[in-house]
This record gives sequence, structure tokens and C-alpha cells, in this order.
Amino acid sequence: MMFNCYLGDGEFIEIQEKKKQICYYCHEVKEVDYICSNNSSHFFCEDCRLAEPNELIFKVAKRGVTDIIADLNAIMAHPTFDFYSPFHHPLVATLYYSYLCTFNNESIDEGMLQKLIRKAKRYELGSCGRRGVCGAIGGIGIAVARYLHATEETVEERNIVLQIVGKALETVSSLELPRCCKLSTYLSIQIANKILTKRFKLPILDIHCFFAQECELREKCPFGG
Repeated sequence: MMFNCYLGDGEFIEIQEKKKQICYYCHEVKEVDYICSNNSSHFFCEDCRLAEPNELIFKVAKRGVTDIIADLNAIMAHPTFDFYSPFHHPLVATLYYSYLCTFNNESIDEGMLQKLIRKAKRYELGSCGRRGVCGAIGGIGIAVARYLHATEETVEERNIVLQIVGKALETVSSLELPRCCKLSTYLSIQIANKILTKRFKLPILDIHCFFAQECELREKCPFGG
């Protein structure tokens, strides 16, 4: 039985000969059993194929995130990751924290990654409607606050976090679209990079939704083109 590659480039094909390769998710060298028929870099080891969402988020964040959008897309495309789910909340918090650490050549504390996942899990599914705070946007606040060591008493850092979260919430509400976890995920990352670029010279991200073909409202979405 054939299965489609998670990233949509082809089908998984079984490899009979012994061969080792770097896993796309965890970046560990593993024995290859299945690989994408059209893109040899799309090898997902058995451990990552069987991983639950928060476990996969941790694995990717731990090895360091350089291409934040590619890693977000790869995790969101994993078969255990529901299209609408509260897993987007720790996804943003943990991967963006790893991204900032990697960009600034700082070590990644595995204990901190677990703490970020626990914090972001406090935003339940539908918190955008029930609390007025989108969990993915709350996740970006968690990531930036932790990286900047922001508290209620650190004026500059606190204001940066509030600016990012406030701008993201204002922007997503102004679009007047139904809830979309992908939209909020992309938007929170894009806005954080724009605001933090003055401090860290982060790139301005040009984002196109990996899942746009599945969306009937893609023409109204800023990432649907």
C-alpha cells in the first residue's frame, strides 16, 4: 500500500537496501525504510512518523529551527496534527522560541521547551471565541516573553510582547474571516518578525499558506495567494 508524502511531493516508497539518512523532522541519522518518491530529502524516521504532536514539536524545536515556515508547515502536515487543534498553540510558542535561539546562536534549553509546551497548552481549543485570545497568538507572546526574559516589571520587554500580541489580535480580527489555526499561526510569526527585526535584524517573511488549496476562503486570506 502506498501513502502520500506528508509534504505532497510524491508517495512513500519502501527502501529494501540498507541506507541511513538524516530525518527531515528530528535531524538524526536513521535507517531509511520509507522515503518520498520525488524528493529524497523527505525522509521521516519511524519515531517521528509515530510521534504525537507535542512530541514532534519538541523534537523539531530541540534540534534548532532555522527555516521557521518550512518547519511549521512540516509539523502541521503530519497526519496526527488536526487541521483545527489546540496543538497550534504550543507549536508557535516552542518553535518560535527555538527560532530566536538558533538565529542568535544561543543554546536551546530542553527543559525550557517542555515548559513552553505546558504554558501554551493552557489555551484550550476555541480560546479565540471563548477568551478573546487566539491560542496561537498567545503562543507567540509566550515565546517572545520567555526569550526576552519579560515580566510585568520589565518595561521595554513587556511592551514588545504586548505590541506583538496586540497587533496580531487586531489584524486577525480585522480580516473578518472564520477562525483558522493556520492563518493565526502564520500571522503571529510574521508580525513578531516585523516587530523584532529592529532588535535582531530578523528577515521579513513572505508567507504563502501550504494548505491554501484546501480552503474555500483562500482568496480573502492574506496567505492564500
